[in-house]
Amino acid sequence: MANFKFDTTTQMIDFLFNAKSSNDIDSAFDKWETTYISLKTATGLEMALNTRVLDTGSGNEYLIWKKIKSMVKIFLDQNNNSGMSIDIRLVCPQSIKSTIDTNNSFSSFRLSLYSGSGIIIATSTTIENVTPTPIEPITAWNTMIESIFTTWQTEYNKQFQ
Repeated sequence: MANFKFDTTTQMIDFLFNAKSSNDIDSAFDKWETTYISLKTATGLEMALNTRVLDTGSGNEYLIWKKIKSMVKIFLDQNNNSGMSIDIRLVCPQSIKSTIDTNNSFSSFRLSLYSGSGIIIATSTTIENVTPTPIEPITAWNTMIESIFTTWQTEYNKQFQ
């Protein structure tokens, strides 16, 4: 598990919407499944989405981030994201998982983004299939997320130079 801290909720939201993957075209998380979304304003307005896919013909168990991010963006924009509690959980796609976990030792690799109670953080985690778990896939997973984070951070900071 690795934690990536943000100074503001605005930074975390920018990371979620604008971080790039290695191909530098798509958003890094567009193809990731979104397992949980909860957005709560200080005034009590809440957006909670059931993202489970009932027709699994797509091969996904949950909606991908690209399909719902515009709806989330509208809610965030309309409610100015200040004083907001945000909890968004993503699962990395099988195409990425298979490259870092060639022995299928893990059922999933996850990224959770949370803002609330003075904490603004992204956390990378894994769900294991076997024990003891090999360290190499965990290291590769955390390195990939760290690379996405570092690249995003560099681009984000250029706006203010």
